[in-house]
Order: sequence, then C-alpha cells, then structure tokens
Amino acid sequence: MRFEEIIEVFFDENRLERYDYDHSTLYEERYCIIGTLGKGLIIFVICLFSGNDTIRIISARKASTKEREEYYGQDFFRRS
Repeated sequence: MRFEEIIEVFFDENRLERYDYDHSTLYEERYCIIGTLGKGLIIFVICLFSGNDTIRIISARKASTKEREEYYGQDFFRRS
C-alpha cells in the first residue's frame, strides 16, 4: 500500500478508532483505526495525532478477518 492510499482511511465516515492503551506512552498517544480505502479494501492502521493537524502513520496493513467482522458489526469473537 502506498501512503496516498492509506490516508483514505481517515475519510471513511464509518471507520472505527480506538485509543491504544497497550502501546501508548506519556509522550506518544497511539490510535488503532479500522476503515476502508476507496476501492473497498478494509485496512488496520496504527497512528499518532500531533497537535498541528499532523498524522504520523506507524503501521498499515490489510485488516484481519476478526477486524473486518468488527468493522461490519459482526464481531463473533465477543460472545458472552
């Protein structure tokens, strides 16, 4: 994936954003995002948001089956 493609995930109105408690520090607050690219591919992104509207992408990859199910609201892995 190219950077130009990855940034499309931030324009997905249905994206899921979560604070990454496991990997954030006092100096870096990381977020996990699941969303689609314009061509329908669902990706998982780890990023930082800086104060001056800057986004630092740490990692981006194709979403796993579990992440795709979560995106579509079919999270079978959270059954009680």
